[in-house]
Amino acid sequence: LKISFPTLNNLVSELVANKIIINAQKGISVGGRKPNLYELNSSVFNVLCIQIERFSIHVSLADNRNEELDPGLEESLHLSKDKSSLARIEELVASYISRQGISWDNISGVIITMPGLINDIKGTNKTFLYEAGFSLKDYFELQYKKKVYIINDVKLAAFAELRHGAAEGKNNAIIILMDWGIGIGLIINGKVYMGAD
Repeated sequence: LKISFPTLNNLVSELVANKIIINAQKGISVGGRKPNLYELNSSVFNVLCIQIERFSIHVSLADNRNEELDPGLEESLHLSKDKSSLARIEELVASYISRQGISWDNISGVIITMPGLINDIKGTNKTFLYEAGFSLKDYFELQYKKKVYIINDVKLAAFAELRHGAAEGKNNAIIILMDWGIGIGLIINGKVYMGAD
């Protein structure tokens, strides 16, 4: 980092004082005092998770340790090919936020997972909630004033299996998600294949 020890110590002290990091434990000594090991405070940032399926929606809040903070809200939803079910999605998210008493100030970002042909860079879905030139990502960022990330449901399942499940430590795997259709996620050379675009 090319900073002096006193500067580093001041930065760490400031992060501790602001409750951004916490002293987790003592490290192993290599010939002197045991070092303090710090970690992010679990309440540093929270992500609003919106899981949209063909006939249902699940909304919950997770902290930076990937822990769900409550059971969330699960409701029926008929996911439309056009934008007609957007209002229902917004209504259910607003209901969840209101019912849980969550302040938008305590939400750092939003992740939306759903089926379909999703371009995660542009934030478009060519299968559901589609309209030419329409970006779901841009739409929800405007609505929620937060960074929004949209990903295909089976690709997110592949990430979960790679990090925490049956594909952990594997270089290559196929993840099959069977719901109202069949989706396939590929792990190639230890990475989730996201497609050409």
